[in-house]
Amino acid sequence: MIKAIISDCFGVLYIPKSEYIYQSTLVNPTVNHDEIRDLVAQNEYGLIDDETLFEGISRLSGVPLHEIKTNLVSGFVRNDELVNYLQSLRPHYKVAMLSNLGRESIVHYFTTEERAMLFDEVVISGEVGMIKPHPEIFEYTCSKLGIDVSEAIFIDDVEANCAGARTAGLRAIHYESFGVTRDALRQILEVE
Repeated sequence: MIKAIISDCFGVLYIPKSEYIYQSTLVNPTVNHDEIRDLVAQNEYGLIDDETLFEGISRLSGVPLHEIKTNLVSGFVRNDELVNYLQSLRPHYKVAMLSNLGRESIVHYFTTEERAMLFDEVVISGEVGMIKPHPEIFEYTCSKLGIDVSEAIFIDDVEANCAGARTAGLRAIHYESFGVTRDALRQILEVE
């Protein structure tokens, strides 16, 4: 029986701004995603500045310019859809974050208060001296949650980390997008 969902941070709870742009414009079926991807590529190669990128995305997607600017000021954007979905599962499952980060890095993405509010446990490799994909860090995280490894699902955008979780005995979902991950979680949780 599944008792916990453990998620990576970067690539899952925080996604690259180019992925955010794509996901946030999916709601508008008239958006030409190839044009948006082209703008992002131009920006990444230094051919256009951020202001031109933001204006172009706003024009193409219909998302207000101030919202684009607010959400794209760094290389990563919080994946609010997934964060909120995981919170909706918390009445029934423990939720944890497991990330390969330096000891001080996490405070730039989740404040101490947010970590306490959003997660039952937060395991940062730089604090525990273990890293993914080594099975020991998955075992350690499950022990912190008070569960057996067979009772957890791990979500990561790196397949090698998913393989490490499977080796440790967890189920794993390779993160591709919010919709795919939500559907995969639902499928596993409905069977349990």
